[in-house]
Amino acid sequence: MNTSEIRRKLWNSLDLYCVRRELVLVCVVVPLVLLPSGCAAGGFREPSFWAMAATVAALTILPFAIYGLWVTIRIYRCSESYIFCKAKLTQPHGSWLRGAMYFTVVLEHPEGGNIIVNTRPIFQSYGWVGLLLEDYLNKTATIAYNEETEAVVVIG
Repeated sequence: MNTSEIRRKLWNSLDLYCVRRELVLVCVVVPLVLLPSGCAAGGFREPSFWAMAATVAALTILPFAIYGLWVTIRIYRCSESYIFCKAKLTQPHGSWLRGAMYFTVVLEHPEGGNIIVNTRPIFQSYGWVGLLLEDYLNKTATIAYNEETEAVVVIG
């Protein structure tokens, strides 16, 4: 498999889906929260409103953008070193993030032997937004494992 095919699979992975979803969600919610204060008493015409809006947007959107960029760079680094394996998602664990779950999976290396790795905590134990644990528990998924950086990406 060539590098462009690997990068396309990584772009369509569940890990990067979660990063994109969170960034879009924050970029939509923050303006919606700021909209009522801008409408109240002609706030859009006030320079202080725009300073406050820029500060709030920077303090909320920027951390998500930096985290998303960090995860994306970590996934794409040395993309030619990924191997793709099928694994059964049977061992869920709770993360320190409330409601977030990850799986411990056993990958069969193409050259022989097994590799035991943990996915990122992209699964949710409850909620209506996100990858619900119940939809993936005891299912077989394709896992991309980077032998050089030891990054683990759930393709789907």
